[in-house]
Amino acid sequence: MLKNIMATYGYNNIQIAVADTDSDKICFAVAIDNGAGFKVPVKISGGLPVEPSVIIANGSIAEFSQKGISKTLIDNKDYESAALASQLHGVKPTELIETVRKAMTDGDFNKAEDALNVLSQTDQKAFHYAFGMYHSVLSGKTINKQASEGAKCSQQVKHAHSKHVICGHTSLPLHKVYQDEHGDCQPLYRKDLKNTNEGGSFLHSRIYLG
Repeated sequence: MLKNIMATYGYNNIQIAVADTDSDKICFAVAIDNGAGFKVPVKISGGLPVEPSVIIANGSIAEFSQKGISKTLIDNKDYESAALASQLHGVKPTELIETVRKAMTDGDFNKAEDALNVLSQTDQKAFHYAFGMYHSVLSGKTINKQASEGAKCSQQVKHAHSKHVICGHTSLPLHKVYQDEHGDCQPLYRKDLKNTNEGGSFLHSRIYLG
């Protein structure tokens, strides 16, 4: 029902997920074009859904209408709801970083931004690292992809179900691991996180570097 109504408003590229439920209501999270979103409470009467009348974004209520949605997406962007609605919600931070890396390599900016938005709501350190890759590509730079050759993990394991050699300390493939200053294995995405602590507002402003 929500998809059909949203389509009549001109919104076809949307993601919808259940955000909350109670005995007579289901609250859906909706994301528009992998970007900002909102929540839509839908009442259930006689076992059937009742067409919604309001949307909720960042705690504010607006009319569930083409005008109300359009104004909310401009003036009251709710990235938390968008992250809940995303198909990437619940994916591990390391996998989301790889999603951003591959998406930027493939030129799929919408998918990269979807993954970045989910990271921004779940893991700030991982978000800043992934955003550094995003920013680099938009700046015309190439992504620095550290090779796994020469990895000095002392507990390298080969599994029959994986084509990659696994680090016995982190259970990650060697190409996703690096050794810190103490020689201990760490997930690759954590490397230099302290040097990438800016950029969140850049993503949400959708400002592209020429």
